[in-house]
Amino acid sequence: MTCCETDDVILHVVEGRTSAIRFTISRGGVPFDLSGLTVTLILHRASGELVVPGGTVTPLNQTTSPGQLDYSPVAGDFTWEANLYTIHQPYLLHWKLVDGSGKVGYAPHGAPAIVMVHRA
Repeated sequence: MTCCETDDVILHVVEGRTSAIRFTISRGGVPFDLSGLTVTLILHRASGELVVPGGTVTPLNQTTSPGQLDYSPVAGDFTWEANLYTIHQPYLLHWKLVDGSGKVGYAPHGAPAIVMVHRA
């Protein structure tokens, strides 16, 4: 999934997924070099509730795969719950990027990417 070029990026996952999900963080269509950055996944439910993900973020080799990282979720990271308004459970996703001097950036820069969760 390429993240952060538009405000309407949508990722579809099945509830309970634990296999790695590959993301490419880019700026202006160009992969953004993540070397020297601490990258953290920030997830919210559509209701605004913060979700503390239990999985791991693994940036790939930035020389050969610039901007790419894998997120390996745990089974409880993306869950589906029935409600009256939607058949999917959207999550809102941002990446927090912190450099060695403590400067913080986010990707996407504005509206979050959307993760739609489907029942197995």
